Amino acid sequence: MASSTPSITETPMKSSMTLEDIIDDSPDASESEYDRSCVASTPSPVDAESEADEETAVEADADMMEENTIETPVEASIDTLEEAKVKASIDMPGKINAVSTVPPDKYNKFRGERVYVIEEWKSDIILCMHGLDERIIHFFVSRDVLWLSSPVMRRLLVSHAQEYPFDAEDDMEKTCMTCECPEGSRAMHLDNEDPEIFLKLLQIVHHKPDAGLLDANFDTIIRIAINCKKYQLHQAILPWEQIWIGKYLKHILEPGYENWLCIGEVFDVEDKLIKLIEILAEECSITYK
Repeated sequence: MASSTPSITETPMKSSMTLEDIIDDSPDASESEYDRSCVASTPSPVDAESEADEETAVEADADMMEENTIETPVEASIDTLEEAKVKASIDMPGKINAVSTVPPDKYNKFRGERVYVIEEWKSDIILCMHGLDERIIHFFVSRDVLWLSSPVMRRLLVSHAQEYPFDAEDDMEKTCMTCECPEGSRAMHLDNEDPEIFLKLLQIVHHKPDAGLLDANFDTIIRIAINCKKYQLHQAILPWEQIWIGKYLKHILEPGYENWLCIGEVFDVEDKLIKLIEILAEECSITYK
């Protein structure tokens, strides 16, 4: 018996369908005019509000950063200027009295024969120089400069003990019975047979040299070299020795310059002494009786 139900031709279903296939097959697709780009680009009201808040926050941060970049250099420059003013008021030295035979008021309590203020601004130690002529000369100097100038000075500053007695009658005005320096003045006593040359060396290491050293005579150069060797101040006179060597080494074989034998080591010119030694050996003789 034949069936009365009409046959329906079925369309085979695709094994995998995409969202586009579903939309294309939908009968309402043309009526709803489904816009996929609209779905992708149109944010929800909540999302739009969040993005607006975020955008406002970003703009606020940008404005704040811009203000900071404008104000910071001004504040930094003001702080730098103030710091420079404070530093200048602390570190800027006053008028330097490099060599003074009449001490300023602050040094009047030192009643020695001569007072030389080598470093007025930061003089924190007094060198009491006892010469062969029994004069006592006070040198106001910087301890740090002496410390850096030579190993001999460092040893003296570390190991030096007060060797001179103090008058104990009045503790308020206790002074050294030898040089009259107050006990609390951090004085250091040195014995030196040539205070005049020692003064010139102190001026050199404190960067306050005597301009006369540029044209110093050979006798002064010899005395400087002897003191440099004693206190190991070779590095301090390096710029000067080139001037002196250029001026006097060319006369090494002339009469009156034989003392190059004494100072050749200090100025590192031993190789130039060989010819001088040969000449002296030829001209000098010993007579035996």
